[in-house]
Amino acid sequence: MKRILIVLVLAFVLCSCGSDRNESQTDTASLEARSAGCSALGAKVFGGESCNQGSRSPVIWLVSYGIRDGQQVPLSTCTAALVTLDDFVTSAHCYVVSSQLAVQQGFADWGISALVGGNQGEVIPVVNAAFHPLYDFAVASPYDVAMGTIASVPNPPIGPLPLLGSELSGPGSAITAFGYGTNDAGATGELKAANFTVSLLSGGNLVVVGDGASSICPGDSGGPAVYTTSQGVATLAGVNSYIEASGCVSSA
Repeated sequence: MKRILIVLVLAFVLCSCGSDRNESQTDTASLEARSAGCSALGAKVFGGESCNQGSRSPVIWLVSYGIRDGQQVPLSTCTAALVTLDDFVTSAHCYVVSSQLAVQQGFADWGISALVGGNQGEVIPVVNAAFHPLYDFAVASPYDVAMGTIASVPNPPIGPLPLLGSELSGPGSAITAFGYGTNDAGATGELKAANFTVSLLSGGNLVVVGDGASSICPGDSGGPAVYTTSQGVATLAGVNSYIEASGCVSSA
């Protein structure tokens, strides 16, 4: 069965969404050359080869947690991509799901931390978040995008993923989706990637289709959809938002 993934086109929605502060803490221009991470790898998000888990990739893992008696209890996970040295882009519904789970499980407080820099990287708290102002909490909303800020710049800094500066050529374009979500062993926290093909670009939604051998799964939401330009530059075209059919237990 083919997998149909709805990806948000960031060139359309990101201009109205920003984290709650003025500027990035450090100039990013000199680091953009290091932004590709494992974006050239044709590994599968579900059921395939993983990326290099030790790479200093701009793709980061978000883990939300409830706080009880001073202890952090995991709630849910998502994926995100650094777009400056300390700001990231993800799906807005990742925050909504975390908040709902915290309430359902009786937590008075909750938070999110980011694993940055691969499995040997740093765990850094998320300190700011902002939704697109038109996000309406609907499934497959064309505004399901948010920006967040981690509390400190990773050491050493990680080159961010540059935004796609021009529109995709349309149907037939190749997109690579990344995520730390559920793999074929039922575990999360392993960075993987899958190749998809653009089938439709409409109203801020980028509809992409896979071959059925791979799928976006729980925990992959918010992960980057990467488009490689004709100059060979990996760019952020959108974020994983919604999947129509999945080889997982449930959708992303």
